[in-house]
Amino acid sequence: MPFRNVMIAMAFQFAPILWAGGAAAGPLIIHLILRTKARKIKFPAIEFVRKTHQANINMHKLKHLILLLMRMAAIAMIVLLIARWSMAGWGASRGGPGGSSDPAAVVVVLDNSGSMGYRPRRAGGPQGTGETLLAHGQKLVQQLTGTLPAGSRVAVLSTSTRDSPDIAGGFITDTGSRRASSEQVAAVEGTWGHESLAGAIRQGADLLNNVKDLGRKEMYIVSDMTAQAWRDGSGLNLVADADKRFIVINCPPDDSPAGAVQTGANASIGDLKLGSCFVPAGVEVAIDAEVHRPPTAPELSLVVELDGRSDRRKILKELGPGRSSKEKVLVRPDTEGIVSGKVLLPDIEGVDPLAMDNERHFTLCVGQRAMLLAVQDRTAPEDSDATTFLMRTAIAPEKETERVHRASVLPITSDRLDGGLLKKVDIVMLANVSSLSQSQWNALKSYVEDGGKLWIVSGALLSPQAYNAPHAQALMPVEVGPLENVAGRIGWKMPAPGQEDVLLEPFVSGETSPLTDVRCSRRFGVRSIAEGARVILSYEDDVPAIVRRDVGYGGVTFWNFSPAAEFSNLAGMGRFMVLVQRSLELMLNDWTTTYFLSDAVTVPVPAPRRIKSPSAEVSAPGGKFQPVAERDPGGRSVTIRRVDRVGQWRVRFTAEGQEPVLYGFSVNVPYAESNLKPAAAQDVADLFPPERLQIVTDIAQITGHSQTHSRDLDLTVPVLLAFLVAVTAESFFANRFYRRPARLPVGVSSASGPPGAG
Repeated sequence: MPFRNVMIAMAFQFAPILWAGGAAAGPLIIHLILRTKARKIKFPAIEFVRKTHQANINMHKLKHLILLLMRMAAIAMIVLLIARWSMAGWGASRGGPGGSSDPAAVVVVLDNSGSMGYRPRRAGGPQGTGETLLAHGQKLVQQLTGTLPAGSRVAVLSTSTRDSPDIAGGFITDTGSRRASSEQVAAVEGTWGHESLAGAIRQGADLLNNVKDLGRKEMYIVSDMTAQAWRDGSGLNLVADADKRFIVINCPPDDSPAGAVQTGANASIGDLKLGSCFVPAGVEVAIDAEVHRPPTAPELSLVVELDGRSDRRKILKELGPGRSSKEKVLVRPDTEGIVSGKVLLPDIEGVDPLAMDNERHFTLCVGQRAMLLAVQDRTAPEDSDATTFLMRTAIAPEKETERVHRASVLPITSDRLDGGLLKKVDIVMLANVSSLSQSQWNALKSYVEDGGKLWIVSGALLSPQAYNAPHAQALMPVEVGPLENVAGRIGWKMPAPGQEDVLLEPFVSGETSPLTDVRCSRRFGVRSIAEGARVILSYEDDVPAIVRRDVGYGGVTFWNFSPAAEFSNLAGMGRFMVLVQRSLELMLNDWTTTYFLSDAVTVPVPAPRRIKSPSAEVSAPGGKFQPVAERDPGGRSVTIRRVDRVGQWRVRFTAEGQEPVLYGFSVNVPYAESNLKPAAAQDVADLFPPERLQIVTDIAQITGHSQTHSRDLDLTVPVLLAFLVAVTAESFFANRFYRRPARLPVGVSSASGPPGAG
């Protein structure tokens, strides 16, 4: 194949040794110092031989010059041999982008996560109307793979499909590999993917390690260079992969330099926070989210949809350009069942460059109000027990309308509690109840094991001996000690943010005032905590204040305090209502309905009180119901793998002869995926072997980089041959020019002239 535009560059492995080449001037210096100067002698008798003599002198000088050059060349060859002279870029115009005709094993890694859907401003056009960063990167990779030499192999991976058996199978090796690889690259679609590049890069390196018959191994990584895309990179461990070349193709947004991402140009909705996900029909639900308005965007509106119908629209007049604010929207679902919701920013198409965070999904399970059985001690006159009265009032406030109640309260005395009544209620509250019979405890045990909730609130009538009996301890989270009068009134110890139970989240996050100023004057001692029970809240001296225990499909919650004035100052605080309603909500809500893209979602199986031995099916957004095979060993939950689609999911539990139970949940992209903050170039470089990485933005840079790493021509052998030639030539000419005079016959002197003279 003819060479075109061949770029030849000289290179030396030990360049500093070239300074020793100055020694080549040594023979010249010695020659100049020791050369013999001719003496001028005027001798008219030999004037006739002057011309012949001058010719002999010129020839003598020429011989000296030839020998001088041979010796200098020999010294220079010695220096070049030590410096290991080579010619870099030899034949760089041949072959593909690597500048070599050698076939290559190439792995293409495409970041197809949500941020690669960014549509930058191109060529002066409006924001958000250009091609996506993923499409731009795909075109660059297709150009590269289309110029690979014959016999090359290509494998295509992406962050969202790296575990797919169709993708992870290996290299394309058929005769149409260039076309096939280009088609595979084009087939990678943008997703709401949440995985980092680290896993795909490691898998690609492993694929290259399996190639034994090709010496040229390269990996092209298409990325928007956001810090989120390169998270978890510390686990790459590519130091041992120095036999590979890694080229990161940075797809910069807009017409700005690579990495100059303008995070403020993106309108976005943050992660949603629902006030409740299981609600009765007609109860208002608060939805909180942070909204960002770009500097160039018009006034934004926040719209909430329920089952595809607009339910609320809030114009964000106070949200100025380039600012963010926390917004709260109230919705009131009136239809029972699984309600699909969506919060979105409308009318910003062509203004916002990234659409993935312009809407968020949520799911509400809407039903009837729960029934709470409020059990009062049989010895206490009706409404005279402060503990029972305050708890019932906080659960169903008399000043509020019925439509906002989460539960209806059915009051009874402890002597009327039986198994038949338990079948009709969702929660049983024992408020300051002294004791129960063994049969009542057994009925409560069956009720809780089948999914019921038991709420025990302390009071002066509670008998530690009765609650420590074996049939009671089968449910109790603690072994109760004697009633204590606390000197100086003791407070509660609040956990640190991020370490609190979900019950205490509003009091720790700042949504409502903390509980640090609650003071208790009476409480029960705690002798021991049951196995599997969890302490939710403690007193300042670490005595448990709230303890929860799971029993079967249900649970038991024990409050080691009372809102009555003789026990604490809690009832006089607005936080008492928040604590009661929060506890009630968590007892009614066995699980959440809002998830992020993840590998698995665990959904509790409906309690046997609702459906016996159900089978489970799940449907992804827009898909059909498929069986869910994986259950936990106790059969209390099912696990759904690969929750990888944004939108509304459905879970259906069915059993023969029973009505199916339908649950739902929603899946969103974490707001962190909208963080376009660029990764530091040095942090990325530190993940790869030294001098084996280049970050480029176009084909020209990739080609130039490839030439500097293409095949080099080692000139050691030619230099060695030249040295031998120089030494041999010097010896030859020295012997030729300065032959020793022939020996004269005995008796003949040089002064007598040649034989026969005279």
